Amino acid sequence: MDTVTGGRAVDRVLAPDRAWVRGLRAAVGVFVFAAVVNDTWLSATGRSEGIVYAVLVAPPGEVWSWHITWTNLALHRVAPLFALADWVLVTMTTRGTWRRPLAWMVYPLAFLVYSWIRGAITGWYPYDFLNPTLPGGWGVVLVTAGIVLVAFLIVGAVVHLLGNVRVRSVTGGRGTAVSE
Repeated sequence: MDTVTGGRAVDRVLAPDRAWVRGLRAAVGVFVFAAVVNDTWLSATGRSEGIVYAVLVAPPGEVWSWHITWTNLALHRVAPLFALADWVLVTMTTRGTWRRPLAWMVYPLAFLVYSWIRGAITGWYPYDFLNPTLPGGWGVVLVTAGIVLVAFLIVGAVVHLLGNVRVRSVTGGRGTAVSE
């Protein structure tokens, strides 16, 4: 019997070290990375599509639409669906530390800093709620950004906790902690 997965065949097939799992993750990662690079270029030239558009800005009907630019498709449809499927289906055998959800906050924080620096230089912000020149100024901007960051952190903490529960269910409590 396999000591890591308890011998369940499905857990062995869906193990994270399988070549097909790693290959699929790499392919989606390259696709999403290309979209981020493209959005960064668009942002630098004043034509940003935005990362949180689907959740905070898009009209309600557009959230379910697949008729959007390829970068929004990659960032707001493919990546979240793939991440959910990966998280639910791929066998987790390693328990994460609490540094993991904190590390996930690096990108949103970097996006905020980049947006504010770029906006201060060019006068253009990707979203109105990041624009301190609008009514309410920095007070409203910082409160709104703080709420979004806290929401991201809460979701990250829930994903982290549920991931560790999944490890315990697959390994029978034998999952090992990793430093992340």
